[in-house]
Amino acid sequence: MNKQELGEKIVMLRRERGLSQTNLAQAISLSRVTLSHYERGERAIRTETLLRIAVYFDVSVEFLIGTTDCRLSLRSHYDVFLEKDGQRIENGMCYEMLNKIPLENREAAYNMLVALMKK
Repeated sequence: MNKQELGEKIVMLRRERGLSQTNLAQAISLSRVTLSHYERGERAIRTETLLRIAVYFDVSVEFLIGTTDCRLSLRSHYDVFLEKDGQRIENGMCYEMLNKIPLENREAAYNMLVALMKK
């Protein structure tokens, strides 16, 4: 795990939520200084802290450490998206399928989903 890349992900997630370092540090039971060291890649993160961050932002640890671009946590990965005729299609499956669509076709796939939602 690259400490710098992990730190950048934490900063990105924190800013997406509009949180200061102090707000996030308090929410995950860290000092602001320790969080700052993690964000700058100056300190290795402990496993239990990594898990607290993943739970707080509802992302997978794999996303945080850079082994996948899929943000879905285990909790949201297994939420049922659709159940019909005894078959289950789950959020994570749908996200992963959409993520495999070539970039040039993603807009068309998105437009199709929007059209289906309007029905």
